[in-house]
Amino acid sequence: MYDGGLRVRKSQLNVSSEKLLAEVEDDIARIENINIKLAAKKNYLGYTEWLVILVLLGALYGYVVYQDHSVPPVIKGNQHGNFSEERSEALEKKAYMIVTHKILDLQKAAAGKGVNRIELDIDRPTGCYDLKFLSSFTLCYHKITNIVARIGPATGPTNNAILV
Repeated sequence: MYDGGLRVRKSQLNVSSEKLLAEVEDDIARIENINIKLAAKKNYLGYTEWLVILVLLGALYGYVVYQDHSVPPVIKGNQHGNFSEERSEALEKKAYMIVTHKILDLQKAAAGKGVNRIELDIDRPTGCYDLKFLSSFTLCYHKITNIVARIGPATGPTNNAILV
């Protein structure tokens, strides 16, 4: 019986596949060893990385100090050509007095006619709120002055009014 050398080829195939499998396993083991060595090296920063980080932080600090020294000096209140912090606070108080006196004068005039009434509400809230679009930036305010004037008919409560 002639099998055409099938048994010989089959035995050669089995031997070479075992060799091939052993070589593949050796290659896999070598690649794993290389990956382990590379992973160990990636866990820390080298001297050059630290040097770059320190140089960038130093440059940033230098820029902040430069910008801090380039801010213009505070303008005194007696210089009337520019904005002054001293005058702005006084102006805020004066504006409050002007607005409230005008509304009180209008209240007296409206009460004399008897057709309309003017109500005055002064509110000084304090609080904070988060600006979500700026991550964790919080804006706070303390005793800001809100003046609300409501003009409506003199007779009884109504839903119709003008807020000024």
